Amino acid sequence: MGLSKNQKKILEWIIPLGIFGLLYVSGLLPEVQGALQSLIVRSGAVDQRVEVREDLGSLSFDFTLEDQNGNSISSTDFQGKTVFINLWATWCGPCIAEMPDIEDLYQEIGNDPDVMFVMLNLDQNREKAVEFIERKEYQMPIYYKASALPPELNVRSIPTTFVIDPEGKVIFRHSGIAAYNNDSFISFLKSNKQVKNS
Repeated sequence: MGLSKNQKKILEWIIPLGIFGLLYVSGLLPEVQGALQSLIVRSGAVDQRVEVREDLGSLSFDFTLEDQNGNSISSTDFQGKTVFINLWATWCGPCIAEMPDIEDLYQEIGNDPDVMFVMLNLDQNREKAVEFIERKEYQMPIYYKASALPPELNVRSIPTTFVIDPEGKVIFRHSGIAAYNNDSFISFLKSNKQVKNS
């Protein structure tokens, strides 16, 4: 005996909701969402490249971060470098979606001594972030807030990415998922690095 029309309709809703519920309860929902969004971005189906805008004010170098080993890092260490700052969390699907692209960017230019990457994690549970980074085998450096952030870095939504030039000026800000590992953005980072050296 087959299912009635109403039973089929109920099943059409129960199965997806059940899968969604399992992913939610297991904590894997952001990762699944992020993986799907990342596939869309990497496929080129949606252009997620960013427009570069300059002169967005200056960053107050008066805050402290901690690295994954608990070492304290003063924001004054950023001075004289081009700094790529990305605010993210493991519960944020779009954050997870852009991580592979940022990792590729880090692999491309992360060894440049004049460019600094600051992946600033906003999770309440730091261990969750460490476990995520280790499982994904990302090499980019992860930092945590050790003091209040300056107003320039206080954001309402994540992911949000900033680029600070060697003189401390905020020369780029983007909220939402984006693809950074492209020729134009790499040229932008390198050209601002050269400002310091000229």
